[in-house]
Amino acid sequence: MVLIVHGFPNDIVALRFEWAWQHPHVSRRLTHVPRKTKKQSSFDFHLMVLYHMLRAAPWKRLPLTLRWLRQEYQRELPPLLQPPLHMPLAYGQVRAKPIAKTQGEKGEGGVQTQSAPQRCRVCYDKLQSTDDALHCFHPGCSLTAHILCLANLFLRNEPEHLIPVEGLCPR
Repeated sequence: MVLIVHGFPNDIVALRFEWAWQHPHVSRRLTHVPRKTKKQSSFDFHLMVLYHMLRAAPWKRLPLTLRWLRQEYQRELPPLLQPPLHMPLAYGQVRAKPIAKTQGEKGEGGVQTQSAPQRCRVCYDKLQSTDDALHCFHPGCSLTAHILCLANLFLRNEPEHLIPVEGLCPR
């Protein structure tokens, strides 16, 4: 294995993506992909199919990450086949991250830790849990907001879409 595509919203979407990648000429979404030539290796063909998939609906709007496990197999691509800008390229093995303590768990010495309830900077309601909150990644920005509040804000200029791809921090 030399490449992993991850970041799918659920297992169904991931399985549909995998099926289309394995059967590009049967998939209705990939009718534009040229067939494999005799000179083309199977690896190069499937890589070309992948890059066509990442630029086709419905996958082009997903927050996917392409992770090269073995960088020596990476191929240069023409500009028209580059993945969308919101899909980062990562390198190296996948590493498990430790799960951080959530608000209200016992801290040092077994004492219950509580902090002041945070508010969404878009709707100003209290954030019930950290599961439905996003934090701005810009240094020095303390924005915290509900995922849905930010999604609705970012989609104001694109009402035909359901999932935003990008947006400006409201702060």
